[in-house]
Amino acid sequence: MSEAPERAPSGAAAADPQARELRQRYERQLALQHLQRDPAQLDALARLEELRTRLLSDPLPHLPRWVAALPCYTVGSLGAFWTIQRAAVLLQSLS
Repeated sequence: MSEAPERAPSGAAAADPQARELRQRYERQLALQHLQRDPAQLDALARLEELRTRLLSDPLPHLPRWVAALPCYTVGSLGAFWTIQRAAVLLQSLS
């Protein structure tokens, strides 16, 4: 098997302890299973580390309070509508 140049994690991924831990776990499993390093897997691992770093470093935009509360009010409104509708059906069946 030819050794292709490894893709080194760039920027924050190289300094991230969890990214290093992931790579160490990969290397440890290779040693335990007596397997050879696969350049494609190393490349995929580096890409996953970069993606993880990007996703965790980009903060979510601050949402207005009413937008954050919208799911709760939506579920509550649907529940109230369902309850009123069921009560109306029940009252119609009693009369």
